[in-house]
Amino acid sequence: MYLSKGEFQRAIGFHKKAIKTFVYHFGKYHNDVSISYVFLGDAYESAEDFPIALENFLIALDIQNEINPQKDDLIFTKIYQRIGTNYSLQGKYDEALEYYNLALKIQEKIGVENHPDKATSYNNIGLVHHSKGEYDKALEYHNLALKIQEKIGVENHPNKAKSYNNIGLVHHSKGDLNTSLKYFQLSLNILIKNGDYPDSIQVIVAMTSIYLKQNKIPESIELLTQATNLMIRIHAEMQYDLEYFLKKYIVVFHTLSDLYLQTGETAKALESIDRIRSLSLNNHFLFQNALLKSGASYTQTQSLLETKGQLDNLFSQKRALLNTIKEKTNPFLEKTSFELTKEIEELNSKFESQEKKLPEKYFQLKNNSNLSLSDLKSQLKKNELFIEYSSKYDEYGDISSVTAFVISPESEKLIEVFPLPLDTQINTWIHNLLLYNIRNHPSSDHRSSLRLLKSTNKQDRFTNVEECGPIKIGEECIKNRRFYDSKNPEKEFIYKKVNLGKRIHAQLSMLRKIYLQTNRKLYNSLIGPILEKFPNTKKIILSPDFSLSTIPFSILIDKNEQRLGKFVQISLIHSTSIWMELQKRDSIRYDMDVIAFGNPIYNEYYQDNYPISKDLTLSPNSEKPVSHIYSPLELRNIEKHFGKSNTILKLGIQANTDEVFNEFSFKKKDRTKYRVIHFSAHGHLDPLPEKSGIELSRKEVIENYFTDQLQSYGKPLEKGDRLKYMDLAELDMTSELTVLSACETGLGEDRAGEGIVGLPQALIKIGSRNVMVSLWKVSARGTLHFMDRFYYYLVKENKTPSLALKATQEEMESSKEFSDPYFWAGFVIYGE
Repeated sequence: MYLSKGEFQRAIGFHKKAIKTFVYHFGKYHNDVSISYVFLGDAYESAEDFPIALENFLIALDIQNEINPQKDDLIFTKIYQRIGTNYSLQGKYDEALEYYNLALKIQEKIGVENHPDKATSYNNIGLVHHSKGEYDKALEYHNLALKIQEKIGVENHPNKAKSYNNIGLVHHSKGDLNTSLKYFQLSLNILIKNGDYPDSIQVIVAMTSIYLKQNKIPESIELLTQATNLMIRIHAEMQYDLEYFLKKYIVVFHTLSDLYLQTGETAKALESIDRIRSLSLNNHFLFQNALLKSGASYTQTQSLLETKGQLDNLFSQKRALLNTIKEKTNPFLEKTSFELTKEIEELNSKFESQEKKLPEKYFQLKNNSNLSLSDLKSQLKKNELFIEYSSKYDEYGDISSVTAFVISPESEKLIEVFPLPLDTQINTWIHNLLLYNIRNHPSSDHRSSLRLLKSTNKQDRFTNVEECGPIKIGEECIKNRRFYDSKNPEKEFIYKKVNLGKRIHAQLSMLRKIYLQTNRKLYNSLIGPILEKFPNTKKIILSPDFSLSTIPFSILIDKNEQRLGKFVQISLIHSTSIWMELQKRDSIRYDMDVIAFGNPIYNEYYQDNYPISKDLTLSPNSEKPVSHIYSPLELRNIEKHFGKSNTILKLGIQANTDEVFNEFSFKKKDRTKYRVIHFSAHGHLDPLPEKSGIELSRKEVIENYFTDQLQSYGKPLEKGDRLKYMDLAELDMTSELTVLSACETGLGEDRAGEGIVGLPQALIKIGSRNVMVSLWKVSARGTLHFMDRFYYYLVKENKTPSLALKATQEEMESSKEFSDPYFWAGFVIYGE
């Protein structure tokens, strides 16, 4: 069961436990022990650890040799076949043939004439001959296998489908394409009848490659459409276990899109690409929409939403766990995986039971997922553009081409398609642009303009003098900054400042030059050709795929040296269909303007007074996040703009995960609806998105160092320190805007069938119409100023989030202290 779901490490752990149990009860030389080693080898082979798999097969064989020296049992044939397949997968074809023939010899010795195992041996031998380029021999053995399967008389047996497929593959290699198609079709008919969708897709891909060689475009489109429908169905039924499969065959959607473009069916081309973006998010919107409009009672709705949230959380935990144990299994983790699997099965049964009680209308709405591009076009206002990018990649994973699908109310066409003129250096351009913007940036102010470059002294690090507090460079400040010379600290500091200043200036000048060149090139490649066609554009909704999602589009420069964000309002979204779903959301009456969480307690150096905390002396590479020293001021500024009566602030110990769940959990009845939800805390970006999140007050630190505050707080802390992506599934954070004032919260992972998986996607899923996040490590001081101005425009001038962002960026760009894009260009908005 676990292998069929792709849970290889879970299967490995299960079989290891089985071996241990059987050896304990029966001793090593027992049939059950031998068979368990075979199954363990299968699990390792599925995980593509072929040498370890072979070791386990050979152990199983040794046990059988000890039990039955005569070798007159069919168990030997199964082990020989496993060993042969393992050698074949490693490209050791002669060794593979040796073991396959040993299996066949035993079958002939025992006298099994028309046994399925004998057909398997023939097929295995045929596959090896095919790999060796011996096509006639391969056909001979595959036909022998097929003859046995026909004599057995099972019309639609899966093994018969395999034989047809094998024969089709050999004819394909021989160049006999029509005969190949004939056998592939016979195989496909059986696979579809049996509901074997993954193998069906593999056969369809093989058939499509033939039709494309024959330039049969309509036939190719028909087959690929069938394949994409099967993949969507697989995702809906087993979406958390078949990511590896989707990744392998995601090219099917791109190929189908290309074929539609060739035939001029641009709308279908976009629909094909859009289907593989945010599949889970799309499925969630369909589920939520169906539930709310089905006529289900409030109690039914809340109960099902809570169960679904718990299920999503458990699936995320399981994905994180299975990705944690790649190479070697850990007994504790295996136990946790077993417990998670059990919980998921029990909760899924509960969910299905609750679903059965819903009105019939729910099931009709749940399966209605058609994307109407004409509706999307009608939603756009004059001078607005919707752009969805689709990138293709070369064998090294670099971008090879980009197509832009553009929808405009001004165009006579439903969709305009722009094959964009890309240089092969686009991947370098994106890297260079970020290299400039994520650096530790010095202000133009002479007092804070010199962050020291790392020297051979490991204690040295980049330093901003002004953030030490006083203008005068005093001994204590130098000491805290780890640039302390006991004889003459101030002289030592100034010496380093003078000597390194020139090097810093030269490096920044070089970076600036690269930045400007890169900026223009990216504009000319990705935006320029589109705006030449639509020169009056005032707003762009961008749907970049993963490769383009790290670009701060607002700072791209046109041919007139104008920054894009100055004359165009920009917002981002994950896909066309997600944007349409957001437009369908009903308007909401909010109970309160804003709730803000900030200044969490991370370590023993925490202080609740501005501006300086002792933890400023901590290394930036420390695993402990340092306090966000401007966080209290940031939240007070928010309160200033909204007014005290309309604002709830959760500072210090109150900025914890328990408080977030108390506010937004589905379990809470009569949840307060906030127009804005704001987090002023460090972000944690993990290679696995499920573990990414927002760092809130640390339970262990509070319990060890702040017992007085904990006593005043009046209740124990129960949950963990980080509000993780996986936790969000259990929350209802319906809002007009969620702001993550933290580093790199806009980044994520490129996942097959999902696109960009990260915090913006999760927050939109649980109710936020707009999410503001950052693309790089932001300046604490710059962010304090940025947020103050952003909320001024949002509240005092009543601008939309993306217009408030635009106004803030323009103001900071024209200022003396924060003019550099480092301070403001990293903030982007998903939504609207």
